[in-house]
Amino acid sequence: FHYGYKNEKEKIAALANNFLTIYIAVIYCRWGWSFMNKTAFFLIGGIILLSIGIYLERKRIELKNNIQKGANPDE
Repeated sequence: FHYGYKNEKEKIAALANNFLTIYIAVIYCRWGWSFMNKTAFFLIGGIILLSIGIYLERKRIELKNNIQKGANPDE
């Protein structure tokens, strides 16, 4: 970075930026892979809980609409 900016060479500065981005991505993926078992548990659990919440919210709205129309909610 320093050499590229000091000598105003855009290609060198861009190359250093690309290498830094790749380095950060590699470290992020390495750490992410080592914690994947815990992460997968929370991701899958969160998706299941969100799905149940959306389903229950839709059923609640449907039940509320049926009650407002005077229909029997057991039908």
